[in-house]
Amino acid sequence: MKSENAMFAGLTLRVWTARKYDKRVSEEVAEIHNAPPSAGRYNKRLIDHPAYERVISALGDARVFHYKNTLASHLDGWRVLTTSNFEPYSDGIRKRKQKVSMLVSDLVEAWPEAIAEARARLNGMFSDGDYPDPRGLHERFGIEVSIIPLPNPGAFCPGLEGEAAEEAIANVREQEAKAVEAAMRDLWEKLYSPVSKMVERLSDPNAIFRDSLVENLREMVEILPRLNFTGDGRFDELVQRARSLSVHQPQALRDDKALRADVAAKAAEIAAQMAAFMGGSPSSETLMRKAA
Repeated sequence: MKSENAMFAGLTLRVWTARKYDKRVSEEVAEIHNAPPSAGRYNKRLIDHPAYERVISALGDARVFHYKNTLASHLDGWRVLTTSNFEPYSDGIRKRKQKVSMLVSDLVEAWPEAIAEARARLNGMFSDGDYPDPRGLHERFGIEVSIIPLPNPGAFCPGLEGEAAEEAIANVREQEAKAVEAAMRDLWEKLYSPVSKMVERLSDPNAIFRDSLVENLREMVEILPRLNFTGDGRFDELVQRARSLSVHQPQALRDDKALRADVAAKAAEIAAQMAAFMGGSPSSETLMRKAA
């Protein structure tokens, strides 16, 4: 993996969980049940308001977007972001930051109502000290992305010489190989997963499926060409074949049994070919039997 083709991206989400451990209540519950204090912990749900839930949902959407638009790596907390997908990724993160900020502003506005609801719901368990100042809520929620370059063996530790330099470069190359392996496995899995699910659901003419079966594939075939950091022609060809399956409307697949069977068979062919390349997914015979 060349350093000019990709980078590492790390996503950090700031979240106020609106949960609070209450030692007093925990001890009271333990006493009522004649149990030791260590028997359990009572965590209060401080806020139960739609404005808060919308903020949490938006942060969750940012995490999903991050995972869809990056590839796995061998480093915890870091994923591979290709240069081809840098601008779409950055634009998507920027929009999600703006949305979270807007929703937090809505939460600030709804704060008196949310506190009044909590006071009534928690009753004797309510404590003003559990709640942050609403003026600081924007600091409690947020999206941050960190970018670092991939290691470049040719430009690593220029101050080292001899065996020390060789050892350092060998280590960098080993890490690079691990990064490539993890990213490539994830790249293929991102296509294999929605295609194989299409085989599973469409092969049975009576099986119920949601619109997301097609929508998920449709979304991935738009993203995946930008994630193919090695320029693997085999992968690009499979993406194009999968794209031809994603053009069908979900309702058409429900209404037209012949179309449904045809799409299932073509999806099975793609999945079987991918399984052969990936070496570890279901065999081509299994996939083809499902579509038969």
